[in-house]
Amino acid sequence: MFTSVVGNTFLKAYNEKNKINIIAKQFFDQIFLPLFFDHNKYMMTAGNSPLENPKLPKCEKTIKGVIPFESVEARRNRIIKMADKIENYPIDASFAVGYPTANETFGNTGQITSMNIAHTKDDIYFSWIGAALGICVQGGDNILFNDPKILMDIYSGWIYYRNYLNYYPLLRGNQINTWNGIWLCHIYDHRKYDKDNPMYGIDDPVKSGKELLEFPTVSWVNVVTKISQMSNSSQYLGYVYNIGKTNTTIGFIPFELPQIRKPYELYRKIFGDNVYLKDEMKIIKLFGGEVGFQTACQKGAIGIEALEPKGLRAYMPGYKSKMPDYRRADEDQVITFNTYKIWVLAMLNYEELWGKSHQIAKILVDFKSGAEQARTDRKKIVENFLESSTKRSFIENLVPILENTMEPRPVYEIAEIVNKMPGEDVKYFLTLIRFQYAEVGKESH
Repeated sequence: MFTSVVGNTFLKAYNEKNKINIIAKQFFDQIFLPLFFDHNKYMMTAGNSPLENPKLPKCEKTIKGVIPFESVEARRNRIIKMADKIENYPIDASFAVGYPTANETFGNTGQITSMNIAHTKDDIYFSWIGAALGICVQGGDNILFNDPKILMDIYSGWIYYRNYLNYYPLLRGNQINTWNGIWLCHIYDHRKYDKDNPMYGIDDPVKSGKELLEFPTVSWVNVVTKISQMSNSSQYLGYVYNIGKTNTTIGFIPFELPQIRKPYELYRKIFGDNVYLKDEMKIIKLFGGEVGFQTACQKGAIGIEALEPKGLRAYMPGYKSKMPDYRRADEDQVITFNTYKIWVLAMLNYEELWGKSHQIAKILVDFKSGAEQARTDRKKIVENFLESSTKRSFIENLVPILENTMEPRPVYEIAEIVNKMPGEDVKYFLTLIRFQYAEVGKESH
């Protein structure tokens, strides 16, 4: 049903941009159907509706180099049957995308509500348009944003997917939602996108099995990152779902755009624009790798926490942690370490802690390499501190350092900061210190 809401939002934006006033049926009949279904190869699956020809996918997989053939008459008959169903049957999932099935206990029913909502025929047309505007991300989930700009930007890429299907006989059809994600990431990359040459920079489809080609699905991090960098909004509400043999509804998820932008902004500020731009794609691939998209949605919102990079926990106190090793780190490993540090800093939401962590790291390195006769003891003191897992142990393990350092004031200030810090933040701050200590230690050798 939300597919209809999105389709309605889109058509209003479409009419406004083009200074026209066409209705849902006109757009569906004159633009949508010819583009999506009046071809041998469809842009999206038609499900159990009359628009679907179940023979075509089989042909597509077995006839090498040949587009599955369907006569013009057969296509006309499908479209006529669809029109008849819309006009003469009660609305259900067999011809309205995202609606309940005739039997609401079936596994492929969806978007059910106990509210008594009156539906119109326009809702059916809107449901197809809205469903075609969903963004499919890795894992198979779709995101629908009810935002006019995003919807119009997605629509601007539809014709290019149709051109791909017509040009590549072996390209798999029904991938419009995957293409939507690719297209958004492409046009929101202002360094690469050229409006005078819109297709420049898009990768060709890749092999799928022995015969077919397909477009690979983009990560949710890539999509959400590009949207957050394009928009100045504070939040987008996305509807997350998966329509297939069994429908999955995750629901409405807030995407906290300032939080999503924050680690990228910090990376630019701390390491410089040139470094960020050079390493951007590697950084994006690291963010969000620790938990899957559905798990991230279970938190109730998508923000900084959902962007946790994969592998970071191995370096955090309390997780049988290991120390970062900058001495053996190649360029990719350094990018990974930098990404870890930036995400932790974003979680702390206190930019001053970058300098404080570097300051205490230098004090620890100097302390450890102090008086020769006490070096073994000092090493153990530093190790104990770096293994602190609570606010109390953090401060207690600072005491021997405070008593034996030539720079007591910064150590005392760190203790004060941690004492006022939420308990959950202590592990993040100590993780940041561990990385800074490892890097400073490497530089001091």
